[in-house]
Amino acid sequence: MGASAVIDYVIDLDDDLWIGVPPGFPYLAWEDAAGWAAEISVAAVPDDLERRGRFEEAAMGVASVHPPGVDHVLWYAPADGSTMGVAFLTVVDAAGETVDLAAVAESGIDSATPVQTASHPSARFGTVVQSAATIRLADVGDEGGAAAGVAGSIRTVAAADETVFMLNSVDEDLATLALMQPAMLELFERIELLPTRADVERAVTALGSPVD
Repeated sequence: MGASAVIDYVIDLDDDLWIGVPPGFPYLAWEDAAGWAAEISVAAVPDDLERRGRFEEAAMGVASVHPPGVDHVLWYAPADGSTMGVAFLTVVDAAGETVDLAAVAESGIDSATPVQTASHPSARFGTVVQSAATIRLADVGDEGGAAAGVAGSIRTVAAADETVFMLNSVDEDLATLALMQPAMLELFERIELLPTRADVERAVTALGSPVD
């Protein structure tokens, strides 16, 4: 469960598509990233040892990535093993602000091509906006700008109760991003907003955790 300054929420991830990455270690029952990677690899790939090893190696890589300001690292790992990607969810307090979803979806993206933005109806948020762009890797590389070439960028944005949810993914593999686009939209339908204390208590009880 996550929280902003305005509203609490819980994300019911589709286990066939997404794996939530711990924010750090130790975390719950896992002392370190190696223990987490080993356990989820056995669960995800119970029979194929070679593929399980590759999955575990990828899990270790994902566990090492948690950019500043990001609230959730979400690993896109379809159960069919077709591809893998990573998305970063940031939750921002927008109290007192008028939120222009299209502007947020395009903000800070120095695209090599025109940014494509589309609005989608949402049962949870009313409207979800998604942008697609091509960016220079140096823009997201290290401070020395050693990275070269271009990558695709997908950003999905929604707002409710003065809280903005922004899900970002950048990948050189445009085929992976194409698969992630609808999955990122669907993920927003699995974010449950918890505006009242009773809602929070119900959600925490369902998770089996004590309420503070």
